[in-house]
Amino acid sequence: MNDIQQEIALSLMSIIGEEYHELFLERLAPFDNGMNTTETIKTFENDPDLKEHMQLMLWYALMRCFLDAVYFYFGQKNNSSK
Repeated sequence: MNDIQQEIALSLMSIIGEEYHELFLERLAPFDNGMNTTETIKTFENDPDLKEHMQLMLWYALMRCFLDAVYFYFGQKNNSSK
């Protein structure tokens, strides 16, 4: 599982670059401080620096959630059959 996630992450980084990734993480920082979700979404929607790869970043987040869910589901299923 970790191999798949690592390959997807490396592919993403080769496309977006480290500079964009750092900028994206910087813009996510308000979530750590309890910023209102609506305000944060508006910040991302109106940020011209982030628009270039926003769809790809959202896809990556969804893929991570999907892979974690599949791993969890099949892990639970395998553990219950023992």
